[in-house]
Amino acid sequence: MAAATLIGFHSRRRPYLTLAVLSFGFLSAACDASSIPSAQASQEPEVAQAEQGLTVGYAATSEPGVISSTNAFYGHNLQLTYGGTCTFRTVPPTNGASPLGDPEMTLYDSANNVLAYNDDDGDPAREGTTHSAIVIALPPGNYRADVNSVKANRYGSYTFEAKCEPLVKLHHRFETTAGGDTWQCNTYNWGTMEAGIGEWTPQILIDADNRVGGCLQTFGITDPTNSLSGLNINLNFWSDGDPGQCWFQSSKAIPISTSTSVIWRDYYVIDTGSSSGGCWQEFTLTGRTDIAFDIEFLATGNADQCNNFGNYTIKNGESVRFRINTDGRAGGCTQRFRLRKL
Repeated sequence: MAAATLIGFHSRRRPYLTLAVLSFGFLSAACDASSIPSAQASQEPEVAQAEQGLTVGYAATSEPGVISSTNAFYGHNLQLTYGGTCTFRTVPPTNGASPLGDPEMTLYDSANNVLAYNDDDGDPAREGTTHSAIVIALPPGNYRADVNSVKANRYGSYTFEAKCEPLVKLHHRFETTAGGDTWQCNTYNWGTMEAGIGEWTPQILIDADNRVGGCLQTFGITDPTNSLSGLNINLNFWSDGDPGQCWFQSSKAIPISTSTSVIWRDYYVIDTGSSSGGCWQEFTLTGRTDIAFDIEFLATGNADQCNNFGNYTIKNGESVRFRINTDGRAGGCTQRFRLRKL
């Protein structure tokens, strides 16, 4: 599985990184909507020579295909675990077999609607070559990619490759407040971080105490294909003692944006120290029975600073809460988060 992507991310153990975030359309240049064939296309294959099944996640996967008769096509049944920006490609076989000449590919949804078509990998220089490819943003589900040759009496083998990149992303912002002592929040990872569905966010360390400032924290989710429709993850943040240790107390949902632009939950600040009490976080998930939210909350030193530490999974209708009471004692509290499908 691909590693989580970090944007404007910092680490004490690594140099500063800046990674660009690409906005993906539903069809890439390699499969422009204008190139999708009509239902009356004269070259529509007549018979499925064979079909295989392929489960597609974030790791690249492949399977062989072969065309050995006129007007035949080879069907690849695809189960997308997470969806995302998915690439489906035919390349020449690596086993020395004769490659299929001038392949073309058509992608269908589960209702047999044409989603995309490609010949020559979208590159005029590859006219008549042994490549074709489709790049498209898709939600999780079942699809089919049919491969055949553009020209009659072209037979041969190929390798069908498939891979999806995360489209649903959990975004986590964690940093020291302006003018504060950065070592309270910047010992591990900090800044604006993100992870695809099924991936963990980078681990952060909360080590607030009587030094100046505190740790600002907030979250957001991006879901351009609206595959998380109905999901609600609420975050309640409150104090059980001196309210000055827990700035901007509130109970609000983590926003889910249906574009690639993040909408952040109102931030709060953890500024615990020697004053009475600590800060509570409570996460509640509702609205979807096929989604889980994992939270790792651990102590690195004196465990009394991180009440209810451990690894937790919340599902529909479930909640989990943690108490942060870091001060001058050794260590602090680590956190990381994962959104995933069940």
